[in-house]
Amino acid sequence: MKRRIISVTVLILVFFVSFQILYCTLGFVPIIGRGIANSKISSYCKHAIKTRYDIVDGTYFVVDDNDYCHIKYNLKNNTIYDPAVNALSQGVIDEKYILFKELFSSDELAFSKSLTVWTAVDADDYAVNYTKLYIMTI
Repeated sequence: MKRRIISVTVLILVFFVSFQILYCTLGFVPIIGRGIANSKISSYCKHAIKTRYDIVDGTYFVVDDNDYCHIKYNLKNNTIYDPAVNALSQGVIDEKYILFKELFSSDELAFSKSLTVWTAVDADDYAVNYTKLYIMTI
């Protein structure tokens, strides 16, 4: 009986330590993270969504029947990547960049052919967008 109590105690301790390690390395526990991601994306899309976790970039994503990823949720940053919002931002940046190149073009300056934009929406306030601008080549 005493041996059984010790083994159960060790098992519980290992369980809590493993969850603590997951929390410290990832910033969340994946089981709980999936529920949060489902909730955030469902509220953004206004209908029930189920997500899968991508271990490579640490995001939860929604996939349709054709295996096309529509929306991603980053739990660490609490942001949602929506390709439609990203396309709108890319269009605005492209227009402004063309005007910028025309205005400042000279023989001394070389500009990249295009810029790449990555836009994410805040998961709590959809009016807030975070945009990263990438200059790939010069």
